[in-house]
Amino acid sequence: MDSDTPDTTRCTEFPTGFEPLDEIDLAIPNDWDDAAIAALVDRVLAAVAEGELAAEYRSRNLWGSKLVRYLPEEDGWWFEKRLYDARIGWQSVSKSRAEVRGDLTRWLSRETSRARDRDIGQFVDRDDAFVVCPVEALRDN
Repeated sequence: MDSDTPDTTRCTEFPTGFEPLDEIDLAIPNDWDDAAIAALVDRVLAAVAEGELAAEYRSRNLWGSKLVRYLPEEDGWWFEKRLYDARIGWQSVSKSRAEVRGDLTRWLSRETSRARDRDIGQFVDRDDAFVVCPVEALRDN
């Protein structure tokens, strides 16, 4: 990870699985079926809406990392989507629960990582990953 990339080491690394939610580290692509991904996304969104956890999609490429974080907003039906691109920094937007569900389901169902589905894949050392962390670990970075 380059020196400008936010530190996410406080997120627990763990093989794929459902329990506990704050230890999920799912590689993209993966061998999960659509039903398992849908169930995971619904459980993650419910947990994030409660305000204790946050979710992050990590993608690496030649010019650095791209992170997409989903943090809870006040009412549980809206989420703060924070995007980090090593070239331009942070951007933030509010997304509805349905929009976040669609984004996560689409990304976790990918057959290739976003980094490796371009012509530069041979230069990327890791596939994309989806992690769930305590909200403090992602909000403060």
